[in-house]
Amino acid sequence: MMNRICITLALILCAIVNAQVGIGTTTPNAQLEIAASNPSAPSSTDGILIPRINVFPSINPSVSQDGMLVYLAVGSGSSLPGFYYWNNAAGIWINLSSFKGWDTSGNANAMSGTNFIGTVNAQDIDFRTNNTLHLRLSQKGQIGIYNSGQSIFIGEEAGQNDDLTNNVNTFIGTRSGFSNTSGAANVAMGYHSLFANTVGFSNSAIGNNSMEFNTIGSCNTATGWFALNANTSGNNNTALGYRALYAGSTASWNTAIGANALKNTTTGESNVALGSGALTTNTSGNGNTATGTNSLVSNTIGSGNTAVGAASLHDNIDGIGNTAVGSSTLYYTTSGSQNTAIGASALIDNKTGSGNVASGAFAIRKNVTGINNTAMGRYALTANMDGNSNTASGANALGSNVSGNNNTISGILAAVFNISGSNNTASGASALYSSNGSGNSAFGTGALITNTVGNNNTAVGNTANTSTGIISNATAIGNAAIVNLSDKVRFGNAAVTVIEGQVPYFNPSDARFKFNVKQNVPGLDFIMKLKPVTYNFDTRKFQQYLSQNIPDSLKTDVKGNAFDKSSGIVRTGFLAQDIEKAANELGYDFDGLHIPDASNPTDNYSVAYSQFIMPLVKSVQEQQGEIEALRKENVALKAESEKRKKQMEAFEERLSRLESKN
Repeated sequence: MMNRICITLALILCAIVNAQVGIGTTTPNAQLEIAASNPSAPSSTDGILIPRINVFPSINPSVSQDGMLVYLAVGSGSSLPGFYYWNNAAGIWINLSSFKGWDTSGNANAMSGTNFIGTVNAQDIDFRTNNTLHLRLSQKGQIGIYNSGQSIFIGEEAGQNDDLTNNVNTFIGTRSGFSNTSGAANVAMGYHSLFANTVGFSNSAIGNNSMEFNTIGSCNTATGWFALNANTSGNNNTALGYRALYAGSTASWNTAIGANALKNTTTGESNVALGSGALTTNTSGNGNTATGTNSLVSNTIGSGNTAVGAASLHDNIDGIGNTAVGSSTLYYTTSGSQNTAIGASALIDNKTGSGNVASGAFAIRKNVTGINNTAMGRYALTANMDGNSNTASGANALGSNVSGNNNTISGILAAVFNISGSNNTASGASALYSSNGSGNSAFGTGALITNTVGNNNTAVGNTANTSTGIISNATAIGNAAIVNLSDKVRFGNAAVTVIEGQVPYFNPSDARFKFNVKQNVPGLDFIMKLKPVTYNFDTRKFQQYLSQNIPDSLKTDVKGNAFDKSSGIVRTGFLAQDIEKAANELGYDFDGLHIPDASNPTDNYSVAYSQFIMPLVKSVQEQQGEIEALRKENVALKAESEKRKKQMEAFEERLSRLESKN
């Protein structure tokens, strides 16, 4: 500092005089030289005093005072005590103490953008220890870190034990890669990342404590705090997220993406977890795939499961071979296996049921123990709990089924209210809609829609139905065909005018199976009481009568069936009530007449005209008996007549002879 002052003073004096001046010396070596009284033992007054001021002049100096030196004895504002010179170009007083080299103990008053460490020419800056190059800042802005192993170590004790052979490791963070000796091609970034690694190679660990305890495991990728933390010898794992694959020790070929994904897996292999908490409880399960937050979160030893969707297969523990696609699908399944659920909340309540297939939101939703069920459609089989071997296709198909088994249902709302009915088959929208019976078959929109508890019914055709919900073992075939009695078969609706077949209809008639045989069929007595008539039949009224319990939307009038043609036919037959009266008068239980069941408000009289053959045959037989009797009587009369004729001829001959004698 003193040297700088002297130099400055000398410059000032040189500006005033041109001759050399010496103070304390007769041989000055410069324009001005002031000698100390004793250079070896200077006194306290050896030196010069620059003008001392307490404040800067109120009026700035001019160009004539450019470079003028003063000593500010008292600090003023941001100006500290010290030597200042006037910089006229800048119009400010400049502290001489601001011009100094960089100190190893730190520097004050450094100005960003003004002060720097570096070069002002096209040269790199090198940093060395023990005269060995370790860091270079190139003129292109590149940072080069140099060691014999071509590795990069940044952080306290990072790569501390690396043998510095050609390992090409990158360790960034406190104690990152601390124990590594010969492990190569590793990348670790974060506190204690790859801390215990010794010979493991081609690992990438990014995040504090990631792969912290890995020793010999190789080809792993871990990104996230504590990701793959406990891995020791597992290989080919990928973990991305906080504590992803945290507990993995020897596990290999796993992929975990998301916080706590596959967190507790220790030995399980070939698992894929994507989503926060996915497969977090898994320990030794293999070949699982979980995509979605908390999917397969409870799985421990279950294998071969696939879960796609938030909380899908959430409670699975040891179930195997399950597939769940959709939010909360197969949520409560614990040990059920080989289930497939596609759609939000499909099979959500399933616990131990196996072999189920559900496709559609809420399909087989409440299933607990049911097995081998198949449901396709929103809410299909949604209420099923322990029913087995059901197949439902269509929105809400078998939607209320709880315990029914072996049902096959296809169509929106088909068998929607079936609860415990079994062995039903339905195809068509709303077919078997209200049924809780068993053994029914319905094919066609609205087929058997009115059935409730009837069993073993068959309906084929659009809105083919039973007239009430309690009929059993009945069959209705044809569009809007309605059967109104148990154990009855109905072909076609009331608008049908012809039922045709290529061959006659046969009834089984084998004496080996007949019993209680009696020859008591009335003949002429019954036939003679009958009243053959011609008539027209109001088929529209009849169809409405049969359809009185069927929803208005499915009634035949609404569907546009034409009844004019069928009602216009002039028919030949009997009135059933007349037949009933004739049979009752004779005490004849005639099976060609059906009398309505009083308890069934939709039942009607009907006649089987083929059954009149037997009374007609009996009538012919009776008539033939009478004819035979008359024929025999006629023969006798003819013989008697012939006899009398001969007697008459003989008498006439005798009379003629007597007359001739006279």
